[in-house]
Amino acid sequence: MLELRRALREKSLDQKSLLQAELGGHLQKATDPAKIRKICAALAPAPLDSHVRIVLDRLGSQASELTTATLLEGLADLLNGRVQMTPDTQARLLSHLEGRLKNRALDSRSRDAALRATAALGAPGFDLLWKARQERGPGGLMDAYYTALADTCDVRALPVLREAISDGGTRQGARIEAVHGLGQIFMALRLRGQEIPAIEQIACAEVLYPFLADTTEDQLFEVAVRSLCRINPLQPDPFLRDALLRALQSRAPGRRAAALDALFASSGPVDEATFALVHGLATGEQDELVRTNAQAVLDKVAAETQLP
Repeated sequence: MLELRRALREKSLDQKSLLQAELGGHLQKATDPAKIRKICAALAPAPLDSHVRIVLDRLGSQASELTTATLLEGLADLLNGRVQMTPDTQARLLSHLEGRLKNRALDSRSRDAALRATAALGAPGFDLLWKARQERGPGGLMDAYYTALADTCDVRALPVLREAISDGGTRQGARIEAVHGLGQIFMALRLRGQEIPAIEQIACAEVLYPFLADTTEDQLFEVAVRSLCRINPLQPDPFLRDALLRALQSRAPGRRAAALDALFASSGPVDEATFALVHGLATGEQDELVRTNAQAVLDKVAAETQLP
């Protein structure tokens, strides 16, 4: 399948069209779930409207739970390939995904795949996810809901994620998803060259500051630190700097590794006190991941120092 994916990228237009048609025929007939997934993965670099319609046709027929989950996963692969759809196909797709999101009896694998496919639609996916939230209420949300919301990369998701983070009734796992999602959206939008309003940066950073406390559970702290560096990678943040200094001296390897990840992701300068702690971890740390991350930070600092 790797060869097929490469062929879709590299062949001439006529050859690519023939290969897309051939794979579409296989997608229509394949019964083995593993083969269905491989075909969709091979089509992902250059999916067509017709491929989406084939999957929707098959999802509309009676299929086993395993086949249904596999088709939904394949649909997510196709949509992540930024397929160009006709208005009719998109309307049909949105209607189908809305029905899946409403189905409370959906098995976990199909649910996760439906969420991933919805998120791949971007703004229309956000609209569907928001509608599902309105209908279910915060207490009835699906697992991985906030991950899907962030995967839409829609700036409208930011206040929704902040609300989930601040709400004392949010489950810890969902809160971690939402915290991670904030940083993910900022990183994705920057990669696209999209400007993010300063007021959003400030609001998102402020909602994460409470999780920099030493009493915060390790996993939540680690995710918050990484997200804060993605929210504002250029400007030095005194709250974050103090938290990183404490984390670098923490007895928990996960906190030390998270702090080093944050320093590596940040575009700001590394002060002397922080550099000394990082150097000590690179030379004397027993945990291999922490030691590797520390050396990566030192290498980055050295490279930036040599720049003209």
